[in-house]
Amino acid sequence: MLKTTSELRTILIIVTLLMFTSCNDKKNRIYIITTSVTGTDQNQIRKDTTSTVESEYFEVKLSSVNNGELYIAGKQLLKPQIGITYKSEFFKLVDDKGNELQFKTPTDFLNFMYAAGYEMKDQDNQKYGIDYTFKKII
Repeated sequence: MLKTTSELRTILIIVTLLMFTSCNDKKNRIYIITTSVTGTDQNQIRKDTTSTVESEYFEVKLSSVNNGELYIAGKQLLKPQIGITYKSEFFKLVDDKGNELQFKTPTDFLNFMYAAGYEMKDQDNQKYGIDYTFKKII
C-alpha cells in the first residue's frame, strides 16, 4: 500500500513516461495499392492489392498535380511494351482506408516518410516529379 502522496506521484510519472515512450516507438505505416492491368478494352483485367512497405530500401516518385497544387507518390513498376499484350503495373501511396495520399509540398512528403521510419538516401529531379530512394532507419 502506498504511504505518501510522493510515492503516488512517482508511480504516476513512471506510468506516464512508459505510455509516452511506447507510443513514440511506433512508426507510422506506409500503405500502398499495387495495380496490375492486363489486356485492353473489354478484355482488360485489373487487380488491386493493398500492402504495407516493410523493405529496407523504398523507391518512389513524387509527382506534381494541378501545377503544384498538390503532390502524389507512387511508381510505375512494369511499363507497357509495343508488340505484346498490354501489361502495366504501378503502385501509389494510400492511407489505411485505401484513399490516395496527397501532400501539399515535397517537404510534407519527406516528413511523412521520416515519421514512417525512412530517411532519404537519394533524390533525382525529373521533368514531372522527383524520384526518391529511402532507407529504413534502424
